[in-house]
Amino acid sequence: ATAAATVAAATPAAAANAATSSRAPHTYQPMHETLPTYLNPAHFHVLIRGHGTTFFAGVPDSLLKDDCSYITDHVPTEDHVLAANEGTALDLAAGHHLATGCVPCVYLQNSGLGNLVNPLLSLCSSKVYSIPVLLLIGWRGEPGRKDEPQHTLQGKVTPSLLHEMSVPYEILPDYSDGAFAVLQKAYSHFKTESAPFALLIKKNTFEKYSLVKRLEPLGAPDMLHREEILERIL
Repeated sequence: ATAAATVAAATPAAAANAATSSRAPHTYQPMHETLPTYLNPAHFHVLIRGHGTTFFAGVPDSLLKDDCSYITDHVPTEDHVLAANEGTALDLAAGHHLATGCVPCVYLQNSGLGNLVNPLLSLCSSKVYSIPVLLLIGWRGEPGRKDEPQHTLQGKVTPSLLHEMSVPYEILPDYSDGAFAVLQKAYSHFKTESAPFALLIKKNTFEKYSLVKRLEPLGAPDMLHREEILERIL
């Protein structure tokens, strides 16, 4: 019996069990979260310019501030318009397309979608004048992400609003390969349908970019304030 036990202990399985039992107790070590990724604004605009988009108009948004800062620093002033509202931005973009044949870009927060309804449906739609426009929409109130109360419902219905207006959309990924893929889809849509396409931008999609160019405040010594204009009219 002693000899048999010695032989059994010499087998590979028995040796492995013996080695395991002699080790120190295994302690749990939690896995670290993967590092977040961000889309470099410069790379994103290289991709856009590669498709021929050079004109930008819009209303700045906090979720797009890094991209908007990059546009301000690197796009000539004649090709970048800070519009009074989102509808005006889309109208300017439509005019640019009609004059050049190129696809313009309009940026806005999703709270401004209401101002786009008329120009989207009565001007840019493929059933009207077929004007392709790349829409960059900051997605405030994104479902599942904490935000200010006034953005909650707007964020929830944003995708359905775009669907009801027959505007296809994609969520812009926060990495280069993903951005390349969705832009390929958008510009293929422009070629086949000649109509707007939207990219929804989540919080923290873009890598941080600090504005370099100093913007002069809008105004002049002889500029009238709103109250003064109304007084002259009335």
